[in-house]
Amino acid sequence: MRKKIFLTSVFSLLALTNVMAQKPVVYVEYFSYTASLGASPVEQVRNSVIANITNTQRVEVIDVASVPSLQVEAERRQQEAAMGDETARRGVMQQAGATHIIQGFVSQISISKNRTEGTDAHDYYTATVDYTIKLIDAASGKLVKSADISLGKGFDLSTGNTPDEALRAVLKANKKKIEDFVDENFKLKAIILPDEFTVDGDELETCMITLGSDHGIDKGQQIEVFTTKLIAGRETKKAIGTLKVTEVMAGDLSMCKVTKGGKEMKTVMDEYLKLLSEDPDHAIPLLQVSTKKKTGLGAKLRSINF
Repeated sequence: MRKKIFLTSVFSLLALTNVMAQKPVVYVEYFSYTASLGASPVEQVRNSVIANITNTQRVEVIDVASVPSLQVEAERRQQEAAMGDETARRGVMQQAGATHIIQGFVSQISISKNRTEGTDAHDYYTATVDYTIKLIDAASGKLVKSADISLGKGFDLSTGNTPDEALRAVLKANKKKIEDFVDENFKLKAIILPDEFTVDGDELETCMITLGSDHGIDKGQQIEVFTTKLIAGRETKKAIGTLKVTEVMAGDLSMCKVTKGGKEMKTVMDEYLKLLSEDPDHAIPLLQVSTKKKTGLGAKLRSINF
């Protein structure tokens, strides 16, 4: 027997939804680099980082080059005092709403000329890139995370007919590296709304989550659901089911179908609804969502914590 359940909206849930809609604001600094590299190829690396962070739709990205008070002439960026007082510069970004700052250092860009064999022999180029990105907390100035990224080696090997084409080709491998970096450091928050969901017997059948197009959610998105509990003051996590997005309804709303673990998910939801009626201030089911994507058949996997 299928049953549709409707519950009255809770103010605290609506307030939480509004908070979750606010994305972190990330300012991307100019990248420093080894003097022998030159500004142009380094800027290509930096632009690749900016584009791939933006494409995750996880944060709001601001390029310091677009902010007049933060612009620094290209020829001065490698000078020790070019960026001015670092604390004051960070303060300008924080006042403008920055929650985080990304800094970068490009240590190596190498382009090699090669030649094929045979009667149709021709020249081609390969490129490798090594750089480091740092995520800084805008308020404290403390390092949140640092990552060393290498491109053009192993499975990242790419070729081009010109040096510039080879560099552009190898930077395509930056996509996954940056997605992983963003996924690790900017976890989304979401809830399964209690306003409307359906059950089939003793199993949860469909539900609505507070994620949508604003967060890069697509129809067909696979979402893994976890329940979390505190044991001896430590948070433990257990996978209990899987959702599939059937309709992206708004920037922060999507309808999902339960594809696995419906019975256990209903049990957890029943416990939540009971607590919601008895102690609503402690009954908000926070969900932490990962945007890691599965490869193969275009499948995309995100993780949610009940």
